[in-house]
Amino acid sequence: MDFNKDTVLIIYKGNSRSDKEGYGYASALKPHVHDIDVTKEPLTSTQIKEIADKLGVDVEALVDKESDIYKEEYTGMSFDASNWLNILSQKPGLLRTPIIFDGENGHIFESGRDVIKYGTTQKGM
Repeated sequence: MDFNKDTVLIIYKGNSRSDKEGYGYASALKPHVHDIDVTKEPLTSTQIKEIADKLGVDVEALVDKESDIYKEEYTGMSFDASNWLNILSQKPGLLRTPIIFDGENGHIFESGRDVIKYGTTQKGM
């Protein structure tokens, strides 16, 4: 993963309208953007762990518990971090997105519109 201060790293789902909106907002923050569409380029368990560590959250915090996949397959189940890493790497639709890093600073957004609100209040990330 590239956590460069001159680059915005955007992790999103290309099939999500809200994520694509967030991508558009985030790409306006800096001239250099690196994007990862997890629907086309799923993250490895190592990359997911690195993201969780950089965000300072448990791996389970990266699970989108509002997603249809979670509701249909995982509601009421409990897993340890290692299991969640494997599940998220195999089912990228479960990953909470968009996740945006501006250098070392990262944030998980609830919607694409939240990216612009955050960017304007923080003068970038």
